[in-house]
Amino acid sequence: MIFLDKISDWLFDSFQGKIREDITIDEKEIQQLIRLQVLTLGLSAFFGALFILLYYLPVHLYEDFFNSFVIEVSFLGFEFSFFWLKQLDSFLLTFLELYVLGLLSVYAIQRMGFILDFPSKEIHGFELHRQNLKLISLQKKQKKELELGLNPYYGMSKFYLFIMLAFARLQAVLSNFILKFILQRFGSRYLLKIFIDLAAMPVYAFWNAWATYRLFMRAKYYIFSVQLTEAISTKISENQGDALMKSELERLLSFIVMLKRDFSEINHYFSSRMLEAIGAEITTAEPHFELKKHAENTELNQLILLFATGIILDGTISARERKYIKSVVRQLDNPPLILLEIEAYLLAYRKGRAVAFLTEKGFL
Repeated sequence: MIFLDKISDWLFDSFQGKIREDITIDEKEIQQLIRLQVLTLGLSAFFGALFILLYYLPVHLYEDFFNSFVIEVSFLGFEFSFFWLKQLDSFLLTFLELYVLGLLSVYAIQRMGFILDFPSKEIHGFELHRQNLKLISLQKKQKKELELGLNPYYGMSKFYLFIMLAFARLQAVLSNFILKFILQRFGSRYLLKIFIDLAAMPVYAFWNAWATYRLFMRAKYYIFSVQLTEAISTKISENQGDALMKSELERLLSFIVMLKRDFSEINHYFSSRMLEAIGAEITTAEPHFELKKHAENTELNQLILLFATGIILDGTISARERKYIKSVVRQLDNPPLILLEIEAYLLAYRKGRAVAFLTEKGFL
């Protein structure tokens, strides 16, 4: 959107001069992060409700004025009225709302980087982190996993993928439509039309807050994941000459991104750093990784740690992933500790303490 990329760069440069080299995350920073999250979500919800009010209130209060700007259209025997001033007003307010929300996202993400001292100029991949924070703040997706030979949608039909993506984009519209239908069907005798229209306020407030929350978490876990990725890459770099580890790592990384079913800067950085640490590259995108087999092989137990880490890096474990992990654990007489404690690992990660957790448990 206009100027948002430049504003993002300006904020990054402004905060960069105050960032420390230490990337460890302490309790004070977590509390600052929580306050920033509450403020950001609150403003996002407020703007969602406000712009609905700014549209419907004038339209209903000055209905005759808005209805006087009309174009009668006849097309293929059908006639309809086009109230162009209403549509123009809706378009301008929608654009303004998106711009304000864009500014809010850009500020919140760059402020988050400042709070967590990320990225410092000494960190590995500084320019990549700079670009990724910018893309996240601008709500843009990347597909860099494909450059590594990894495909999150491996084995998924194009039709199912289209339905999944389309539904994700239509959630707010569908929610508003269903709410209006219920009110019109069961409450139109008692409620004025303006209140039915204004019922969209809490709907759009919720979806604005939800979209902002997901963006906030995406940036937060990207920063958290870099700290964890760097710690683990240092550990597994000891296996650079291990040909078996290299070949199995390829399969594992392919398997993880397939389970996640989404392109992610988190998956990309984790995968690229692991490959770099061990001196490997992806030669096949087929995710033929058998977790049970490797859990019984103590020579490759680091792969289990990589699996658990790759699963939690986006801050959640899906129902499908939980089911898979539980089925593997049930099949093993002596399951790896990291799989048994993956919930505790996830919780520590969400609090920015994943590295400390692994150190305490003796995994690092």
